[in-house]
Amino acid sequence: MRLLRATARLGDVMSVVGLAQSVSSPIPCVLAEQIFVVEKWRDVNGSGAFAPQPLGSVAVSEVPPAHSAEAGAILSSEPTSKHLAGPSANDPGELQRICVHFISTGKCHKIGCGLLHEAPAEGRAAWFKARSKQRAARGAASDNPHAADEKLSHSARAEVFAAWLVDTFGAERLNSGTGVLDIAGGRGDLAFQLATVRGIKTTVVDPRQAQLRKEHHRYLRDHPRAELAAHIVAEFDGAFASSPEHKSLIAGCSFVVGMHPDQATGAIVQHAVNLNIPFAVVPCCVFGNLFSGRRRSEDGNVVSSYEDLLQWLCERAPPGSIQSTFLPFVGKSKVLYTAAAACPRSRLDEGGVVAEDAAAICLPCEVDRS
Repeated sequence: MRLLRATARLGDVMSVVGLAQSVSSPIPCVLAEQIFVVEKWRDVNGSGAFAPQPLGSVAVSEVPPAHSAEAGAILSSEPTSKHLAGPSANDPGELQRICVHFISTGKCHKIGCGLLHEAPAEGRAAWFKARSKQRAARGAASDNPHAADEKLSHSARAEVFAAWLVDTFGAERLNSGTGVLDIAGGRGDLAFQLATVRGIKTTVVDPRQAQLRKEHHRYLRDHPRAELAAHIVAEFDGAFASSPEHKSLIAGCSFVVGMHPDQATGAIVQHAVNLNIPFAVVPCCVFGNLFSGRRRSEDGNVVSSYEDLLQWLCERAPPGSIQSTFLPFVGKSKVLYTAAAACPRSRLDEGGVVAEDAAAICLPCEVDRS
């Protein structure tokens, strides 16, 4: 539904594939399984206002339920799946149009999938291995100095980030004041590495409760005197940053950090800059539809790519104040950071906060293995 709301606009001509619940009613009811944009209103009419059509003027064709599950080619003549396909055995550089859901489970419920539903000639394991290599090659940043065999797994990202923070800024500096603020810390992986493993005072700010992993419980059994990070169940937004309850915590913190904080990324950078606090953040997902107010400085277009997001974040502070480097793990591993406060107090807005990106939450993102 989120994708539909972000894609469809009033006046667009839509094609809905599914089971018709009632075709005799003036307003057809369809249990939708696939929805396609056939024609966009703006492409045909430009900036003209949309004029609603009378009820009953839209044609509805009924496909017998007995045939609907196998009517992919009839319901849609164009491939509708965005699945990534693996290379063929004959030419590893070419993509073979095989449905990844079929390879994984042996079946595909996507009507009108348009991809091949058959086992790859090279075998399932080889197909997935080749696909992973292709995704890594396609998503790797050209300026990343770490070779593929030097990168640790995605699960090691919190440990790698914590080690980099200590090596770069030192445990004494991180431990100063109220310690490190870990924004949108999720289950608390980064906070565990900082507070429990390395003894750095850390406070997690996330709307979800902390949830220790099995390896965390094992570590605590082996180190009974180790302490867990503090956890505040809240969103890091303008209200939190200006709250009297948390004023001393924020004012006294040594660093504001975020490891793949998703929707909270912009809030971390903006509030850290405006509150004159050093920060280090590893951006990941862009959420261009959610934050449509973010614009590229060169052309005014919406920030829609990972590169756009990095540039937009760097523009939140004076030129040259935000530095960057790559961490040695797979996936999005570029860290943006300030070694010192990014702007003087004279640049703070009234109240020391900014309104943009105030709704800062963290949702699980799709793992990028590049």
